[in-house]
Amino acid sequence: MKEKIIDVISQAMPNADIEANYLYNSVDSLGLLIIAQALSNEFNIDIDSDDINPKNFRNVENLEILIKSKMNQSA
Repeated sequence: MKEKIIDVISQAMPNADIEANYLYNSVDSLGLLIIAQALSNEFNIDIDSDDINPKNFRNVENLEILIKSKMNQSA
């Protein structure tokens, strides 16, 4: 799943610093919304505005935890 998340982010925001340990700070607020929408579409989940925060968007690993949690909620 990690590779898929990286792919989605790379396509949605090519300038995002995916390898940074603080992805949240590497893009602006519009970029975060674009990433959230792309991930929502790819994984068929709802990422709410409350989910777009420094903890969840810190890095790819935290995004994976968020996505798995959202997938389990909808199952």
